[in-house]
Amino acid sequence: MIPFKIKNLFCSYRNYLFNINTNNFWNRKYVLEKNNSENTVAYPHTFRRITELLDSKMKVIDLGCGRGQLIEMIKESRGCDVFGVDISDVAIKAVKERGLNGLALRIPPVSIGSHIFDVAIASEILEHIKNPIALIKEMVRIVKPDGLLIIAVPNNWLYPYGNRDHLWVFNEEKMIRLFKKININQNIIFERIKEQNGEQLLVLVKL
Repeated sequence: MIPFKIKNLFCSYRNYLFNINTNNFWNRKYVLEKNNSENTVAYPHTFRRITELLDSKMKVIDLGCGRGQLIEMIKESRGCDVFGVDISDVAIKAVKERGLNGLALRIPPVSIGSHIFDVAIASEILEHIKNPIALIKEMVRIVKPDGLLIIAVPNNWLYPYGNRDHLWVFNEEKMIRLFKKININQNIIFERIKEQNGEQLLVLVKL
């Protein structure tokens, strides 16, 4: 019997080398989601908490916005100026059908100017990309000098073993190590949010 830790490490390496997180993969996934559950939100408590953290005058970008449920919630309940970015042009089409602005783009990098947004959100995306540090650096670049980063990841679950689109698994310790690599050592707040299918880790960084 192979220990789970070894199996998960192997799967993480496999998923990294043969990364299935492409435009085509996510297009198919979003089409399937739309057909099955148009308005279902996978992490409603996390989305609600993120929305509570924002003020009405903020300019907000959501990296990995999917079909735009979160930014729609933010705009409707907070009146923020919102913008979504996602690898899937199917997702961005759905964003625009909601009357919101968005851009289909594989990230990182983020092909947007520097110091534009008050808040950069990366919800349920860090575990899918090859270089999480590069994405965090881009988040720092595109927000204003006193901006806010909001990151949400599965808290030590949804492992690469059993999830072909997941390259990494995160917890507080691993997130702290990521931030240390880009010299962010303070003003980091963690919140744990219970969802129906598992616990989410919400990471707040005030620059």
